[in-house]
Amino acid sequence: MALISALLISALIASLATVLVKRQQLAIATASHLRDSLNARQLVNATEIAAIKLLAADAGQAAYDSADEAWATSRLRAEEAGLTAEARLVDLQGRFNLASLNFDPATVAADNGEGQLPGASGPAANALRAVAAAAGVTLGPPVKAAPGGDLPPLSPQQVAIARFVLLLKTLGIEPAIVPAVLDWLDADSETRFPDGAEDAYYANLEPPYRAANRPFVDPSELLLVRGVTPAIYARLRPFVVVLEGGAALNLNTASATVLMSLAPGIDRATADLIVKARAAQPFQTPSALANSPALAGRPLSELGLSTASANFELTTRISSDGPPSYFRSSIRRSDASRLRVVGREQDYRAPAAD
Repeated sequence: MALISALLISALIASLATVLVKRQQLAIATASHLRDSLNARQLVNATEIAAIKLLAADAGQAAYDSADEAWATSRLRAEEAGLTAEARLVDLQGRFNLASLNFDPATVAADNGEGQLPGASGPAANALRAVAAAAGVTLGPPVKAAPGGDLPPLSPQQVAIARFVLLLKTLGIEPAIVPAVLDWLDADSETRFPDGAEDAYYANLEPPYRAANRPFVDPSELLLVRGVTPAIYARLRPFVVVLEGGAALNLNTASATVLMSLAPGIDRATADLIVKARAAQPFQTPSALANSPALAGRPLSELGLSTASANFELTTRISSDGPPSYFRSSIRRSDASRLRVVGREQDYRAPAAD
């Protein structure tokens, strides 16, 4: 009996020791993870500071922003306690701004002296109208030509809608999702026929929800819109962004895919020519592209286009003994003396290759 009791006590002590050792290992791992997390945040802060310095130095050098400038070509690096951070800046205004689909031009546009806000007219506007009509997308209420035969100018929102249709077609996505996207954004409860969707549609889903009826906050909201599947979103995500204030598209940093959405007739070969032309000499104004030989015979509206940027994204990769981690920081630049980080988040997937 004494021997059996001694064996039981020994087994109990061994079990307790094992539990204590595992708890200690867990505590050490937790402390190590917390330490690495704090060090990673410090490294992200260090790369943000370096990025802000680059953007501040660039602000006074030229009236335009292009992909060959120091802020775009520099690779930022920092080290801390066995961790290594590698970061680079990208121009968010090189992507299609989903906020342009419903922003109010009165909040961002200046009066042209005649009591009217700027719009797109002439051959460029007619070409965009035809693109939208061919996709079954209505650009506002029915319009009538003026006595002189000209149609009313397209608003910035209407131009953006037509370009969104072109972007979808470029990516091989059916533009049938556009009415549902517009219903998601507008303030009314009237469903666009035949592929729109309002509360009546979303309330019958599982789980049920309502249409936002407000501007996009993040591109991931597209996944809630009728017809937008994960596969469609994955194709579209690298080319879209949500930026406040109707931020215009930068012609000097937009990809060839996004350039193809500017006007009908800009095919891949033409977009590649534009990319080569701006590599030799960045566009200083949108009219420089509109009047370039690459667009001969292809009218381009300059509405919603720019050659300078104020919104950038810093992508940071933190390397350690384990799997790497990724962070995204949004930086806004008003001028050389006003730069700030307006958002930061950890990304649990590696960023897509350029």
